[in-house]
Amino acid sequence: MLPKEKTKFFNQLAIAMNISDLNMAHNFYYAYIKMIARSLKKCGKIESPDLGVFYMKEREGREIGMINTKVKTRINSVNVLKFDVDYKLKAFVKNL
Repeated sequence: MLPKEKTKFFNQLAIAMNISDLNMAHNFYYAYIKMIARSLKKCGKIESPDLGVFYMKEREGREIGMINTKVKTRINSVNVLKFDVDYKLKAFVKNL
């Protein structure tokens, strides 16, 4: 994200929070991200009220064949971040 877009995002967040301090909006956002990251690392899942569920899912390793070279390559298993949207957020966006 470009710095100009980040500034616009934090301005919009500050307006939505009804605060004039851009630094406070910035601190809130990064505290929220840090909380999500810590919970995912500890439990593998975190529910955010009215937003949805963030969770880690392990994608199994597999073997793929390259079409042009006909060489098979092994892809190792990897943890992937997933997000399931809450029905309240879906309804809110639908009614905009």
